[in-house]
Amino acid sequence: MTSASQPDNQHIAVFSPYLQGFYLGEIVDQIRQLCSINHYKLTAIRTDSLATFDIPLGVSHFTGVIILKNAISPSLADRILTMGIPVVSIAYDYYPLEIPVVGCDNEQAVALAYNYLKELGHKQIAYVGDFSQYDLRKRFEYFGNLCDQDSNSNSDLDTFYPVDNSLYRGGLNAAKAFLKRGDTSTAVICGAGLTAIGFYEKINKSNRKIDVVGFDATSITPIYAPNIIAVDQNLHLIAHKALAVIKNIQQQEEVQREELVPARLILPNENKDATLNDYMVTCTEKNILANPNYAKALITNNYEWTKQIIDSNLDELMSIYPVFRDFMQAGLLCRTKLGANNETQLIATRAYTESETINLVSMDPPLSFSADTYPVEKQNSHIFIEGMINTHFPITVGGKSWGVLSFSGPANLAETNSSYMGFTSYVDTITQNLTHVLLAKTVLKTSE
Repeated sequence: MTSASQPDNQHIAVFSPYLQGFYLGEIVDQIRQLCSINHYKLTAIRTDSLATFDIPLGVSHFTGVIILKNAISPSLADRILTMGIPVVSIAYDYYPLEIPVVGCDNEQAVALAYNYLKELGHKQIAYVGDFSQYDLRKRFEYFGNLCDQDSNSNSDLDTFYPVDNSLYRGGLNAAKAFLKRGDTSTAVICGAGLTAIGFYEKINKSNRKIDVVGFDATSITPIYAPNIIAVDQNLHLIAHKALAVIKNIQQQEEVQREELVPARLILPNENKDATLNDYMVTCTEKNILANPNYAKALITNNYEWTKQIIDSNLDELMSIYPVFRDFMQAGLLCRTKLGANNETQLIATRAYTESETINLVSMDPPLSFSADTYPVEKQNSHIFIEGMINTHFPITVGGKSWGVLSFSGPANLAETNSSYMGFTSYVDTITQNLTHVLLAKTVLKTSE
């Protein structure tokens, strides 16, 4: 797991299935802030897939790559590794590829939760989780080991509840099964935070007294399920560890196959304000979202603004610039096509600046890029200049690559007045709606 010596100018790439959410969004934003503090260039790529994304978008520019979960295909991960670029995976093992895995120390975290419940006097503890997910499956394995080693445990296979997703509904369904089975467990560990909330709310309405532990310090937990015991995975430390491992590889230092971060428990607190602060203390956007005018603008305009942009055929894309100016100094829309040797090519069709939309369809010759060098400055092309923060949104229609929508930010800002998660959420809404429109046109054309 070694590479060339550390480059002078770092350009870190993050491939993630999504760029929002309590888990993925928070890690991406923590990496963004760390890159800003260290004056690293950052490119975030939303793949909208698990294990299937295989476009080498911009890889020739990167000095280090972080993959969240299995956001890209094993073949693309191998290709990046073969290029000599240090690669780190968060919460997914690309074995047999020599890619170190950074993540929560699930063994320590499960033991922390289990032992705390034992201290409270619980002998029969149930477990709820989506076993198809790498981290959640590991937690279940460690939980099973603890039960096997505990001579005072009454837990058995009848106290394990597999669910088909890690969301609220998964927990709700598990609680229904729990009550229907007449499970006598007095405590439960849920492998994900939203699952824990769904389980907690259903059980709470049944008047059963059960202590619930949920992984993830989700910010809605202290509001809607304040009695849940939360396992905080310390996502800010995971982000920091991922960047540190990349640097160690660049300096040809030995790294472990697994680089783990210890978790901590957040216990219910009689002081509601103290509990709320426990959940938000490391949030990168705490100050931004504390501005009621900005928060209201984000919440109340999502539908109207994104609809207007879609109705304008993306001509009005930069109308959201005032709210997200730190991340969208310029934009570029490209179509994708397969070139020689089945390598993806990108053809620029539209460019965006703060003040205008530029149609590039009629350019002769077309402004084109190979995927691995995208974006590059071409002669007489000041249309899109890569910034210190860049975000790419690949667009898929009917299971096939259609194009890429990209944005660049003007500066490396540790302190920003714009919400990055809000920005990516708005753009994702736009690209998803665009996908539906394009798909509908394809279906209509096919049926004619």
